[in-house]
Amino acid sequence: MEQTQQGYTLMELMIVMAIIGILGAIAIPVYQQHIAKSQASEAFDLLGGLKSTIVVAVAQDPSNFSCAVPPGSATSGKYVASIVANWVPPNCDLKATFSNTGVVASLRGTTVILRFDSSTGFFVTSKAATSFTLPAKYIPAAWK
Repeated sequence: MEQTQQGYTLMELMIVMAIIGILGAIAIPVYQQHIAKSQASEAFDLLGGLKSTIVVAVAQDPSNFSCAVPPGSATSGKYVASIVANWVPPNCDLKATFSNTGVVASLRGTTVILRFDSSTGFFVTSKAATSFTLPAKYIPAAWK
């Protein structure tokens, strides 16, 4: 009687494990970077919402502009601990700070700044101009 093979050889199992290991080594860092980008986007969304309220306030009365987060505005989120306004004429800086817990390690305590230059009436969003501390790889193209 002929005997049939009943399972996989040790070599076949080792090859499969090596392939899984290689895929895991590539996929895990990519996944973690994707998570960090999605968490970082919360700050940009919150600051983007405040951007329109500043434009409206300046359009209604440019001489009475005050650098403040409008009442009722969202100033925190799941990953953003706070958004505060800082007035250093002619700039109104809206600074979003990430939480120290519940976010990936590379975002903890970092900041994003949206600057409104009242002398020009334009927003400054670049990291170089505002000195925010969020790593550049998590910044959306519109903010670079």
